[in-house]
Amino acid sequence: MDYKEKSMLAYEKACDMVKLLFSFMNDKKLVKSGFDVTKALNNFDVLVQYSLLEVALSDQKFDVNELRFISKFHKFYSLMDYLNDLGFKDVTWQKLYNIEFKTLASIMGKIRPHVQLINKDFVEYISLIDAYTPSHDYAKELYDEMITVISGVIISDRRWKHEEGSFVPLIIEAILLIRKKKKNIKK
Repeated sequence: MDYKEKSMLAYEKACDMVKLLFSFMNDKKLVKSGFDVTKALNNFDVLVQYSLLEVALSDQKFDVNELRFISKFHKFYSLMDYLNDLGFKDVTWQKLYNIEFKTLASIMGKIRPHVQLINKDFVEYISLIDAYTPSHDYAKELYDEMITVISGVIISDRRWKHEEGSFVPLIIEAILLIRKKKKNIKK
């Protein structure tokens, strides 16, 4: 199995886990009324793709192989859909790839506050369910799967760069915060 297949399998496992957790939370009424499983899953995809793009851009280059790799990682909703919904006009992966790096970095900066709100909700939801099920460490499983996905984007351009390998994307920050919150809840 090559890195692309391993990464996609890890992503599928992460999606299935997150879908199960969100559905469980909704069924058990662990979240406020109005919680929308579909929207939460869409936001998870946005968070994953944004995080992968952060890693790809951390070496100040965006390779066509990184583009091809990242664009496949959405099961529910794409970062491109999200950008278009935010008011960017007719954004596609190819258009994103063709713009200057500075412009792409500027777009990432403009949407970061929006994605940070998604990240905050993700931390809240997964922390809650992870604390509710102390016999199972969902955050650890999710961490392992996302590290596999992130490793795939790091090697997708066939050049391992220190910047990419040492960069901590939003999704990993979120999972680490979830694990910290779980420890605090246990006390």
